[in-house]
Amino acid sequence: MRWFHATWVFAVLVLAFAVGPAAADILVLQGTAAMDDAWVWSGGGGGTYNDLQLQRGSWIKHVFIKFDLSGLPAGQTINSAKFHVDFCNDPPDHTGIVIDVHYLTRDWDEATVSWTNASNVGGNPVPWTTPGGDYEVEPAMQLNDIGDPAIWDEMILADFGPMVQAWLNGRKPNYGLIYKYRVESPDPNNINFNIAASEWAAHVQPYLTIDYIPEPATVALLGLGGVGLVALRRRR
Repeated sequence: MRWFHATWVFAVLVLAFAVGPAAADILVLQGTAAMDDAWVWSGGGGGTYNDLQLQRGSWIKHVFIKFDLSGLPAGQTINSAKFHVDFCNDPPDHTGIVIDVHYLTRDWDEATVSWTNASNVGGNPVPWTTPGGDYEVEPAMQLNDIGDPAIWDEMILADFGPMVQAWLNGRKPNYGLIYKYRVESPDPNNINFNIAASEWAAHVQPYLTIDYIPEPATVALLGLGGVGLVALRRRR
């Protein structure tokens, strides 16, 4: 029975390893295959362009971003998620100006989204309940007093971890996010926030870096499967 005892000792060691500290993995989402992004404006149009334009003034513009999380298995623990974007302001000084980021509550189509419609695929428009996008009232995050680059500069948004976890766990449907100025009343001087889109060259494309811990149960099942094979061979 020594082989039997040794097999179960091995099993205990495997389980101890499985439930112990696990090394984190990194997933990077970048490019048109990994995300949808578009902007819409109150003049009626919208769609996807090289830059995503947020605006208040003579027109109101909103930005939509949605990530493809199919490469991230359910049940993972998200340590952090950082969104890297290239951006510029016009005018440069955004002191005292707040940009809110909300969960969207309706899915949308990157190629046909507009101020009035979430999608219009095949000539079948699906209107927003509220023109400009349907979203949760409370913002998921906010951007305050953004710097003043008059030229393109990089910004890292470090608070995406809870949002990715919510999408992954199914607590929130993954319809993506809407970016909008908190105060959108008409302004005689247009205020713009421009983000490089996923259609741009790779060195300026936005990308999401997800740091996560693989589900321990996966490691445990693999280990126990190996234990079973060892035991079966010994019995034969």
